[in-house]
Amino acid sequence: MNGEQIATLLVLALAVVSLLMEWLPIGLVAILAPLTLVICRVVEPEATGLLLPEEMWAGLSHKAVVAVAAMFVVSVGVSRTGAVAFLGDALTGIAASGRRRIVAVMMLIVAVMSAFVNNTTVVLVCLPVVLTMCERMDHPPSRYLIPLSFASIFGGMMTMVGTSTNIVVAEVGSAADSNFQPGMWDFFPVGVLFVVVGVAYMTLIGIKLLPDRVALSMTLSRGIPTEYVTEAEVLPDSSLAGRSLGEVAEKYRLRVLQLVRRDIIEIPAKDIELEVGDVLLVKGGASQIIDLSSGAGTSLLPGVDEADIKARRVGMTLAEVIVPPSSRWIDRRVDEIGFRSRYRVSVIAVQRHGHHVRQKVGELRVEPADMLLVQGSVESLRNLRASENLILVEGVQDQVKERTKAPIALAILAGFVALVSTGTTDIATGAVLAAASMVLTRCLTVQQAYSAPDWNILFLLAGFLAMGTALDKVGLARMAADGLVGLLQGTSPWVIVGTVYLFVAFMSDLLSNQAVATLMIPIVVKASASLGWNSQPLLMTVAFAASAAFLTPVGYQTNLLVYAPGGYRFRDFIVVGLPLRFAFAVIAAIAIPMVYSTH
Repeated sequence: MNGEQIATLLVLALAVVSLLMEWLPIGLVAILAPLTLVICRVVEPEATGLLLPEEMWAGLSHKAVVAVAAMFVVSVGVSRTGAVAFLGDALTGIAASGRRRIVAVMMLIVAVMSAFVNNTTVVLVCLPVVLTMCERMDHPPSRYLIPLSFASIFGGMMTMVGTSTNIVVAEVGSAADSNFQPGMWDFFPVGVLFVVVGVAYMTLIGIKLLPDRVALSMTLSRGIPTEYVTEAEVLPDSSLAGRSLGEVAEKYRLRVLQLVRRDIIEIPAKDIELEVGDVLLVKGGASQIIDLSSGAGTSLLPGVDEADIKARRVGMTLAEVIVPPSSRWIDRRVDEIGFRSRYRVSVIAVQRHGHHVRQKVGELRVEPADMLLVQGSVESLRNLRASENLILVEGVQDQVKERTKAPIALAILAGFVALVSTGTTDIATGAVLAAASMVLTRCLTVQQAYSAPDWNILFLLAGFLAMGTALDKVGLARMAADGLVGLLQGTSPWVIVGTVYLFVAFMSDLLSNQAVATLMIPIVVKASASLGWNSQPLLMTVAFAASAAFLTPVGYQTNLLVYAPGGYRFRDFIVVGLPLRFAFAVIAAIAIPMVYSTH
């Protein structure tokens, strides 16, 4: 390899590691990677194979990015008007059915909706409904939330607009190979097979592999002890001042993880005497933490005055909220958001990726799918329910703002599908037209439309489109394609498709599916040419496989959303998803060469 290839490969490797380790926000990583290559070219002008500035920024104006952004707006418009509210009614209506019937009907309803509405939006609508249903039936949510997430993934595979991955493959693939021009329903023949097999698997086999585990959201209503980690400040009139740390821990049945005194972290020895202003990082059950706050003169958030604490001791309750991917609070510190002034609640614990975060709550930066344990009055919870930036895990189905606009939103969605299906317009133009129609008909305000897109995903897509260009320019895409062809040359189309499917799917368990798709497209286009194939079979393989991220909670956004509410562990996704992974690989290996001709 030459110097340009080594530099590009190192930058790509560093970007991948940064995404895996979560060192920086994913959108920032995706932009910094191609920017580094541009800077390298400025520093070394003779490195003509590296990216030009216009090649880097071309990703932001790419039709795929525009289409995905517009589809976010359309999905939010359909959701806010109540056009998908019937999902809650349908799920509530099957609550008295048997467990298998509930799973089957729920998955089919969610899959159909996910074919036309962003699957993350569908899961956000259904999640609180399923949790409420589980509470009424006294069933653990862990029986139903993985099926909910998987069904939204299956459904998104059926149409070009069902998932942003399909849009990326359609638009970027057609730019790489002009003979590849998929339509709205070209994904359906194989996608519907995935839905049928996926629902059957989850109903007959997967349901037996799901854990019966009580989640964070169920422990509050059932009274089952769950431990939280939070901070408590010793107030001036606190009864704790002058008492030993060991005595306090024993009385309130709490474990003191850390003691901060005058901004200095002290060793939490049992014999140390507490002083006013000390901040304790404690771990214990919800009732013990509330006792510490209400009876010992401590504040669960530094800076809360005594009068406010006393006022909040009456009629207080605990509730949980989830941070949706579209929230404008993402990457903001808890104390910057102003939960107390804005919503009149206090955040006393945070759960992330199924684990309680051992960090001062006020200093914690909020991330997508974080679950916050909040304390407030019944009245203050109404403020949370009305917020577009937080989702109360119960009663969210009532958050519809413009029910009278539902028929209009559905008509816009149907018109968009018709225009793209008939080839009257391309998907990017159709999506922008549909998004503009949502605003013009007041299904959404302009501000709501601006806040609808997930900018992390858009910057990720734009950045990795530029990285795909970089791989192509320096010849790494050709090298990877030659390696793939050399490995699979002479084997049957079934083996080639199955191998590519498994590789892409396992990569998508670790990285964003959009990033994997954009990087794989130039490789499979060149591999198809070397094999003498039409590029459609392998591009469709990339589309289906990139969405099939079943093995990790971080591989797909819907998996992350159900991770904490379901009380799941990392291995639960592997146990349930691994058989499905290989079943889908067999379906792909057989069906894709049959449906999409290799010549």
